[in-house]
Amino acid sequence: MSVKDSAKTRSLDLVTQEIDDEAVGEAAEQIMNIPSEHSDEIDEIPGLDDPLWNSLNEDKNEDDDLAQRAFEEAFDEAKDPVKHAQNIQEILSFMGEEAKDPNLPWETAFFDLHELDDWAKAELHKFSQNCKIEGDAYPQCEDYDKPMCWTRNTWPREDIEIDEKWQLLVNDLCELPNGMIIPKSLTKPSGRWDAPVAILWNYPTWTTTNICWSQALDSCNPCVRTQYAKLGPNPYIRTQNRIPIREKWSNLGVDWTRYPNWEEIEAKCLQFCRWLNTRSKIIIILGKENALMPRDCLIEVGDSLESIPVKICCNKRFKLYGETPQFEIIRDRQTKAIQHLVYVGLHTQTFFHDIPLEFRAYQDISWNSACGMVGIPVPRPIYFLRHAYWFKKRPDLRLKWSQLCRARILRNAEIKQDMAFPEHAVRAAFSATLALNPTFKLAPDKNGSYVGAIIRMFIAKAWAKQSTEKWRTTPQAAKMFGTSISNLLDPVAISKRQATVRTEEWKLSDAAKRQKDGRLKAARGPKKFGAWDARLDAFFKTKQARDRVAADPQTLTTIGVHSQQRLRSLHSEPKARIVSYFKAHVIFYSKAYPKGLRFKGDGGIPRDTFPYGTVDHPAVILHGSWSKEKRKDFEG
Repeated sequence: MSVKDSAKTRSLDLVTQEIDDEAVGEAAEQIMNIPSEHSDEIDEIPGLDDPLWNSLNEDKNEDDDLAQRAFEEAFDEAKDPVKHAQNIQEILSFMGEEAKDPNLPWETAFFDLHELDDWAKAELHKFSQNCKIEGDAYPQCEDYDKPMCWTRNTWPREDIEIDEKWQLLVNDLCELPNGMIIPKSLTKPSGRWDAPVAILWNYPTWTTTNICWSQALDSCNPCVRTQYAKLGPNPYIRTQNRIPIREKWSNLGVDWTRYPNWEEIEAKCLQFCRWLNTRSKIIIILGKENALMPRDCLIEVGDSLESIPVKICCNKRFKLYGETPQFEIIRDRQTKAIQHLVYVGLHTQTFFHDIPLEFRAYQDISWNSACGMVGIPVPRPIYFLRHAYWFKKRPDLRLKWSQLCRARILRNAEIKQDMAFPEHAVRAAFSATLALNPTFKLAPDKNGSYVGAIIRMFIAKAWAKQSTEKWRTTPQAAKMFGTSISNLLDPVAISKRQATVRTEEWKLSDAAKRQKDGRLKAARGPKKFGAWDARLDAFFKTKQARDRVAADPQTLTTIGVHSQQRLRSLHSEPKARIVSYFKAHVIFYSKAYPKGLRFKGDGGIPRDTFPYGTVDHPAVILHGSWSKEKRKDFEG
């Protein structure tokens, strides 16, 4: 295991080690007998020891990242003139048009789709020349393609003017709502104030691994990831939110009025947004809320400027937010000189659904045009069209950002940042889950975490369902546990493995070397772990071990049956395997652990008053393994 994988495993353990039988039992009492409207999703929740947790944990999505990156890098065609002509023809074909000259730049091909007279075209050409970037005007910006917030205690500093204004806004947003807003969860704009292109999003959501001290260009968010993939972390593009307050995304819109003094909060946010846009030449507005908002709320128009809409005119007819797609020219009333161009686009959440391809083509060509106006190369000019084909092959991405995954990500953030999200924030982030489970009473767990309580609720529901006879006969149960266990116990599979390890090729492999090293290491273990018969007698004296051995297999889960078989054969196993089992499941009495399980000859006081016949011993667990944190409970 690499150092990186080891670190991620420890990060996962920080979350899972907190889930104990007592906490699960408390949550189960509230919801055990309540039918859930989410029952189909519960089938997909694996046990804590199941490898499927890896695919749900956002710290372990390397395969997803590799697939995404391979898709993104498969058509990095910005500098290929042949591909440029083909890309223009492809995009225009989805809009019912043919390219007059496929070698024209993107902005010319885009403007040819609109109703423009010769004077407007000349003014746009002059405006584009004034916007062109000469040389490397800015230093390379930070690469946002990784979760950096775990190592931060403040936001990155990229622009002095933005830093000053941002701090003033943060102060206002903390004071006005009477403490309802978590300062570190606010998202700062990414990029410089004088960046020629600005992309305006609605508000940040909880669907990310970058919860604290993050910026608007958050590549860990699936929606913003599309901008990152298409345009990259470009220093000439600034990314910002109209409202920098993190909220749960809702198709019906967020109820912002629940924040005290909301009108003043919104005014402060819009004032900051207008200030940001004063120096940007081209502004791309995303999402319905932004598109329908009056332009003077987002851009300083004033009495000296006017907005001229320019509608598209192509053979493929479609509506964008109820109107024909258009871009806007904001110009001086007197001189008619163009000050800004405003493009309106779909929120990229839309592209995770099956929508007509002309919408994807329009988003591609409009973004390409905006970048072409200022001379910014576009790494992936037909990204949104290609995304349609790729996303259809990945139906598993919906589960990747489920409410359960969100809970694990937020709990991980709490542990890393040594903080706890307040109740109102957790209720907002998990409103869908709480609505489907009205009998569940949200209260902080023993660590003071409301998010931890949400995780325990999910696991309690999963365990309650998995303990039923009906569930154990379902395909989900076989998929989750049966296949791996049957492979271990199947005689045919065993014979195949034995035949493989006899081959010379396998004996020279790295796997054989690792197995040999493991056996040598295990062989040295028994020397440090004496009094075997006494330890075994003490272990099987405990109530939970005796109950498991004597239990009817029909009443046990698949994992329980496997555990029972292991206990029944434990006496006959090699000492190395007994050592391995005890290290994972039992904390024996010693000077370091005086509260551990007593055994004959342990050197402690002779009298052992523990009620073995009626109470489970706290130093023995049959599932999972002891973590370093839990072992501390048995120290003196």
